[in-house]
Amino acid sequence: MLMFKTDAGVITDRFDHASQGVLEFSAADFNFTGEWYEAAPVNVTVMCLPTGVDDAEMVPLEVEEQPNLFMMPNFGYFYRGSLKDVNVQSPDGWYDLIVILEDMSGNYQMQYLSPAFRIEENV
Repeated sequence: MLMFKTDAGVITDRFDHASQGVLEFSAADFNFTGEWYEAAPVNVTVMCLPTGVDDAEMVPLEVEEQPNLFMMPNFGYFYRGSLKDVNVQSPDGWYDLIVILEDMSGNYQMQYLSPAFRIEENV
């Protein structure tokens, strides 16, 4: 589960200003126990870069776990972060998002969403 919202809670992928954008997603290392799934935490890395710019600098995005939103067996750990640190120019305002999840054994999954969101002020 991944979504973008405004700081007022409106679901969208387009923002006038970076400070308005909020990223939310859930993730876990799910292990089937024979009867039930257990969820172990994962290391999370989130970055973005302007869409279609080959030599673009990746911008790290800080996300924090929201323990009060932990939900099993459906979603696992819930994370939230701001787009406020997205301060690099984009030719058309669109940005790609990279999310890397790594379990304690070193197994990882990388998701690359292109384009993922738009920030008008960075055009």
